Amino acid sequence: MQISENQFFEIQNSFTNIQFSQSKPWKNYWESRNYEIAYFTDSINLPNICAWGIKYKLPFFGEIIRIEGETFNDKCDVEIFKNFYKNISSAHYVAVLIVSNSIYNIDHEVGIRMASFFRPLGLSSCPLSILIDLKTDLSFSRQYKRKVKLAKKNELSYKCYSHPTIDQLKLFKDLLIETSGRKKISISFELNLIHKLFDSDSFLLFLAFDNSGRHVSGRILYINNFRSYDLYAANGNGSLNNGASFFLVDCILTYLKKNNFIEFDFGRIPPNGNSNGIYDFKMKVKGDKIQYNGDWNFFKNRWFELLYSIYLFFVKKQTRY
Repeated sequence: MQISENQFFEIQNSFTNIQFSQSKPWKNYWESRNYEIAYFTDSINLPNICAWGIKYKLPFFGEIIRIEGETFNDKCDVEIFKNFYKNISSAHYVAVLIVSNSIYNIDHEVGIRMASFFRPLGLSSCPLSILIDLKTDLSFSRQYKRKVKLAKKNELSYKCYSHPTIDQLKLFKDLLIETSGRKKISISFELNLIHKLFDSDSFLLFLAFDNSGRHVSGRILYINNFRSYDLYAANGNGSLNNGASFFLVDCILTYLKKNNFIEFDFGRIPPNGNSNGIYDFKMKVKGDKIQYNGDWNFFKNRWFELLYSIYLFFVKKQTRY
């Protein structure tokens, strides 16, 4: 059922694990980009699952809703998932797009399939990640240890910002521009809107500096209920020969353990036939490889689904996984 914003966040507060893409600051981010939001739950009195999504219209087709993840408890079974998504797909939307970062749950897959959802015709996000258990002793590859040792020899340092200024966040954006230029990729990062995320206590900015004080590496984390998620990463050109990227990850993990966090989700690992750099880097920390529930689509018109897939890959230039 569809509910109000106030009802939604009152319900969501009763859950223990909230994905960054379902958090209130992330909702505010999309509203700042002039998107309308719709809110859903399976029950107001005894909720087991809830989610919000952004709405947008495509000319000649109609209104689409995109739901990035969902918040649910251990009571969710096939019937609950099926009825929840069936209720959303039976609304007026011409398409319902689901992108879930929750750990794979077979009841979720069975239920959403029974609600007539399918995997996208072209999968554009890799549903794999690495989850690090911070309650145990951490283990690293030999290369990781050598790089951290190199960074310390080069006298690198780091800082953590819970509420960075716009100038401090701009240092991260500078690194992101260097990263995207070096890798020849496009990364969206609207400085003023991202800065508003830090009005909450749910995000942390980490920056590494070389011995001259120049910023060389950075990461932005989402934190919730002693869980953490690697949201953005950037390694400037000054990080390539001094172990800065490894050093910063090591500092982050030390910080999280010291502050009693229980897990660190290293974000998506997108191995493919062309480039495995991100995967190889993140595998230097010995965590558990996991799979998300991932992407699911519902289209009321199959021709529209085909045209939409063509639009994503040939107009938006999305990568296929």
